[in-house]
Amino acid sequence: MQWVARLGIVGLVVAAACTAGCSTRAGQLWVHSHRNDETLTMTREEHNQAVIRIADHDRRALIDDLDFVFMTDRPSRLTRWPSR
Repeated sequence: MQWVARLGIVGLVVAAACTAGCSTRAGQLWVHSHRNDETLTMTREEHNQAVIRIADHDRRALIDDLDFVFMTDRPSRLTRWPSR
């Protein structure tokens, strides 16, 4: 019976963490960790463009990775007969 109580407590902690999400102060600091400000090497506009470029690159890389995982990028080589 003790493991049921422990499982219930863990479930409550996980549920509380999921409900809080990014609404906490620490979550907001993590989400907005980079400032939209000028740096020593970039202006505000250059910084914004760099963030957009990095996000676009990551999005495209994720799509490529998913295509590789689900084998939609090329025909399967698991058969000895030609497939299209």
